[in-house]
Amino acid sequence: MDMSRFLNFHTINEKEEIEQVYVPAAQVLEAMYNRKQGRVNVLEIGVGCGYGAALLLKGRMINKYTGIDLSDEAIREASKILPLSMNVQLVKQDSSKKFKIDFNPDLVLFIETIEHMTPKQALKTLKNIYKVISKEGVVYLTTPEKHLDQTFPNDIHYIEYTLDELIKLVHKSGFKINSHTTLVRKNGTIINVLLLQR
Repeated sequence: MDMSRFLNFHTINEKEEIEQVYVPAAQVLEAMYNRKQGRVNVLEIGVGCGYGAALLLKGRMINKYTGIDLSDEAIREASKILPLSMNVQLVKQDSSKKFKIDFNPDLVLFIETIEHMTPKQALKTLKNIYKVISKEGVVYLTTPEKHLDQTFPNDIHYIEYTLDELIKLVHKSGFKINSHTTLVRKNGTIINVLLLQR
C-alpha cells in the first residue's frame, strides 16, 4: 500500500483529522499525569507521520515514548518531526509479535491503526498490549465505525468494525471498556473512541 497519502499533509483537513483524535488523547495523557503525579510512559501502535505524537510530546508530560510501526516509510517520516532521544524512540516492528520495549506503558495509543490489521493480528496486538501495560494503564483506541455499504479489504482498510464487533474483540483480549464516545469527521465518518483498562 502506498503510505504517502497518510504520511504527508496535503490539506488542512488531514491535519485537523489527526488533531481531532489526538486532542482527546492529550486529555487522557494529562489525567494520567495528574493521577501518577509524574510523567507518563507511552507506547504508540502505528506512528503514521508522527504529527500526533509530536503534539503530545510538547506538553512535557511524557517520561518515555516508544512508537512502533511496521512501515519503514512511516518510521522515516515520523523521525523527521519527533525529537528522537533515549526517551523518544521509534521501532520498526509487527505489533502482533512480542514488543521490543524496556518499560511498562501507562498509556497505549492505538489510534486509527486496528482497521489496517487482520482481526487475528488485531487480537494478538491487544493481547500483547495487555501483557506489557502497567497495572493502572489505559489504552486509547480509535477506529472508524464500519460502513455497511463498503467491502473489505479495500485500498485503505483491511477491515472496519461495528461497535459491537469492536467490543467483542476487546473483551477477547482481556481488556475491559472504561468508556466509549464517538467523534464525527467533517466528511461524516464516525470514529469510535474507547478507553480500555485491565
